[in-house]
Amino acid sequence: MGQGKNPSVKKGLKEYLLEGLMIFVAVSMGFIAENIREDLADNEKEIKYIRSFYSDLSEDEKNLEKLVRAIQIQSIQAADSVMLLADSLNTGKYDNHFYSFSSRLIRQQGIRAYVTDRTMEEIKNASEMKLIKNKLITDSLLDYYKEIVLLDYFQNILLGYKAKLKDDLPYVFDAKEYSKLFKEDVDIHATSLNGKHLRLLKPSKNIMNQILIEIYDIGDLSRVIYRRAIKQQTKASSIKKMIDEFYQLSSN
Repeated sequence: MGQGKNPSVKKGLKEYLLEGLMIFVAVSMGFIAENIREDLADNEKEIKYIRSFYSDLSEDEKNLEKLVRAIQIQSIQAADSVMLLADSLNTGKYDNHFYSFSSRLIRQQGIRAYVTDRTMEEIKNASEMKLIKNKLITDSLLDYYKEIVLLDYFQNILLGYKAKLKDDLPYVFDAKEYSKLFKEDVDIHATSLNGKHLRLLKPSKNIMNQILIEIYDIGDLSRVIYRRAIKQQTKASSIKKMIDEFYQLSSN
């Protein structure tokens, strides 16, 4: 007597296909859901970075304005003034000015104190620059911070010029006279010094010529840094505008 096939043991082809299809759909839906979660997380990170960049650039706009003024007063104007006074030194009339202007020239404020790069460092360390979808904004940000590196390089060269000048100024400055710049709350940038007359030493012509060349070099390189710092300030404003137009930050 023959035995019939047990339907619970063997399944039909359609059932196998249906089960396979259901497994495929379940895996695909899980994969899609995971991708959606990752995309949402990436979008949140992107907006976080963008808002942070916007904040950094806003700070840079204000701070670079201060740096530009400092370069103009401490380096460019001071260097130009000393060069104009060069032929009148040791006459007793403009010696105070030389002390004052030269004292400005040996000071320097580095650009990194005026630029906020915390967001760029964070996004680079996390290797997440790719999260910013707008290539123009990405390229502009990278170019912006590359320029900071270049300006820092120029300022290091300038710092070398100023260090050399500082080494040579004792050939011209009298120590006791120089100390009066820092007494009685006298403004180091003032040239009147409350009626005091500060006497200069009388160095050789070659030494004086060397000092004036150093001062000229300081003024010349300071102009380069000054112009590039102004452009950097304009770049910060331009990138902020691009960010606002693409991400509509002001409307959120």
